[in-house]
Amino acid sequence: MQQLSSDNTRYFEIAYENYSRMRKLCEILKIEGYYEEAEQLLHFPVLQTFDLYVEAVLVQFCAETNRMEEATLQFVRNLVEWEMVLFEGEHPLMLRITGKVYQAAPILLQLCSMRDRDKEGNFSVQFVDGMLNLLLALCRTSGGNDRSAIRFIEQFYDRMIQFVPREAVEIQLERRYLFKKLSSEEIVPVCSEQEKNEAEIQRLLEELDEFVGLEMVKQQVKSLVHLLKVRKVQKDYGMTMPPMTYHLVFVGNPGTGKTTVARLIARLYKELGILEKGTFVETDRSGLVAGYVGQTALKVDEVVKQALGGVLFIDEAYSLTESDLPGDFGSEAVAALVKRMEDHRDDLVVIVAGYKKEMERFLESNQGLRSRFSTTIVFEDYSVEELLKILQVQASYSGVEIEEDAIPPIREYLANLTPKERLEFGNARGIRNLYEKILMHQADRLVEENTLSREAVSRITREDIHC
Repeated sequence: MQQLSSDNTRYFEIAYENYSRMRKLCEILKIEGYYEEAEQLLHFPVLQTFDLYVEAVLVQFCAETNRMEEATLQFVRNLVEWEMVLFEGEHPLMLRITGKVYQAAPILLQLCSMRDRDKEGNFSVQFVDGMLNLLLALCRTSGGNDRSAIRFIEQFYDRMIQFVPREAVEIQLERRYLFKKLSSEEIVPVCSEQEKNEAEIQRLLEELDEFVGLEMVKQQVKSLVHLLKVRKVQKDYGMTMPPMTYHLVFVGNPGTGKTTVARLIARLYKELGILEKGTFVETDRSGLVAGYVGQTALKVDEVVKQALGGVLFIDEAYSLTESDLPGDFGSEAVAALVKRMEDHRDDLVVIVAGYKKEMERFLESNQGLRSRFSTTIVFEDYSVEELLKILQVQASYSGVEIEEDAIPPIREYLANLTPKERLEFGNARGIRNLYEKILMHQADRLVEENTLSREAVSRITREDIHC
């Protein structure tokens, strides 16, 4: 990103924050299947479609308000991830392209509204508000409001508001709100901080629901969120509450989603006010244990320092206490970790993970561990059908479809794995490896057949399955 002048930095940061928030909405539309038909029609991935629309709106604003200057165009270039429009000043072709996209019905907003009706959300409100904030930030960057800028933003509002569910308009995006935005020196967000937190918590829980399987894990995480919400209300009412530990134990075999869920919990804890940053630091025995006297505590201190304000995730934590090597410093690492957990009980959450029996022995290895890890979440192995679903999801993310007659041999292979083979397979991790092998077989077949059409490369056939 090229350097912006210091006067414009604050407005650019506001714009980028709104831009990033809208990108997340678009990613969710893709994950939940709302963009599927649009992608077939537009032939663009969702984020490229979003960037094209953002560029078109902002460039059209510059054109209609006589702000087609290098500084404003650079603002747009720096903002978007994908530069979809050829920027050449007031090039007629560029203006025709952006004008057509700008005038077209905003498909992403329509999909946000569709999702809102399905799930009683507020994606459409967030999308419109984000676009208004982008325009206001660019407007302030290029000299502030004038009559042409206000007219453009009001007309843009009138066009966009047609696609927002009526009840949302009445509550949050009525004309008075637009007037407040245009007349204020600040770019006012559509939601309060508490409303934003609630919306983000709901979005994260919906993201959790999208995971294949893990039904008991989902229920435990939701129950934990409910408990923390109630405790917050009790605190607001001045009620006395017993102390609570937020550290967690995850038990389960490899590839069952422990790391993924831990990352999500870090973000949930941030929105719930438990953690300030919601950062996520992952480590294991090698990141905590040194080979010399006095060095282990220093390694623990360094890792904890990185994780402050967020979650420290320790995979295979039982390996800290199960070494048979003479002079091993694993127990020293555990003792140092327990002390740091106490020292930073208000700004550090530790999640330890590993096999069930081994983690039980780990918790018994130090008298300070059991009291600090009062909640255990069990990650069961995926069923055969869940593994197949994970495979199909991975393929769909790549724009690839697995034909129906290719599924039975994969199902048979998974069903016939012995318990030992199943453990070595690694659940979702094994599916990822299996998918890579299938893609390699597909590539061999297509090159040998000299068939590299779009339809051919986007399909997995039975011939590609060599389990």
